[in-house]
Amino acid sequence: MRRGLAGWLRLVLLRVPVPALALSLALLPAAAARAQDDGRLHVSGALVARGEVALGAFAAPVLKATRLNDQTAALAGARAALVLERRFMVGGGYYSSTPVEVQCRPAPGCEQDFRFSYYGAEGEVLFGASRTWHHSVQLLFGRGFVHLGEGTFSGGAEDTVAVSELTYHFNLRWRRWARVALGAGWRAVREVETPGLDDAALSGAAATVTLKLGRF
Repeated sequence: MRRGLAGWLRLVLLRVPVPALALSLALLPAAAARAQDDGRLHVSGALVARGEVALGAFAAPVLKATRLNDQTAALAGARAALVLERRFMVGGGYYSSTPVEVQCRPAPGCEQDFRFSYYGAEGEVLFGASRTWHHSVQLLFGRGFVHLGEGTFSGGAEDTVAVSELTYHFNLRWRRWARVALGAGWRAVREVETPGLDDAALSGAAATVTLKLGRF
């Protein structure tokens, strides 16, 4: 079963181009701006037979506390999504870690820093979104990169991996245009081939703080 999941992630998710994700995130505010003043967008055709669907959008800075290679680390990033019927969020996000030490080769006792970054498509389902306090479940599928030394997202990646992440959020409707979410989740990383690291070194639990700003 694990082999099937890893193979699917490798064939589908590891081939998602970075520019396509960036373009999708950039177009989200424009899509939300096309919604009517009452927050509803008319949709014709067979996709939505009844003709109307509530549409919004948000962007959010994200901070995660986790462990990488048995060391405490932080992941900072951002996400953006469309909000459908005030219950479903569909979009994407990108996250990058602080430097973490790893044993290097071939010299014994040698250590060097690495950074772990990942991005992916995200879906989130909200429960009781009309309440001040409500909860949601978020799922991410994407790809990640291990950068040794001075590697960056655009170059110097030592390893490309498959990433999936499930997160539970406890949300506060702070303002009409703002939501604060406290989350806890689990990140599963597969196909790690960097010397000194394995799948377990990059997988693990994470605590998340998210500030969502937009139209809900």
